[in-house]
Amino acid sequence: MKEGSLRLKIKGKDDLNQYIQRITYTEAVGELDGMTASFYVPASEAKKLSSLMEPGLPFEVDIIGEEGKVVNTREGDVVAVNHERRGAMWTVTLVGLNYLHRLRSQHVTQL
Repeated sequence: MKEGSLRLKIKGKDDLNQYIQRITYTEAVGELDGMTASFYVPASEAKKLSSLMEPGLPFEVDIIGEEGKVVNTREGDVVAVNHERRGAMWTVTLVGLNYLHRLRSQHVTQL
């Protein structure tokens, strides 16, 4: 991987990276950290890659620094998948949130 890039893994697999058109990872104070990745998948690869494009799957984003070394890794869950078809190309956008989003559904309270 080249310096200053991001590498996406879904379920521990990096099979989608060759199709990525854009990937962002946002870290924020007062909000959940999040990932967005958009990519094009040729129709011939759709069946093979469809198991990596489902809500609920775990993701990792490796932040690549100098000399192609991993500086940091961020993790979370894919929470939304947008599918779009344009001609022979299948456009998919994955949206992920840091694991802290799970606390929303657990109704954890502080006494």
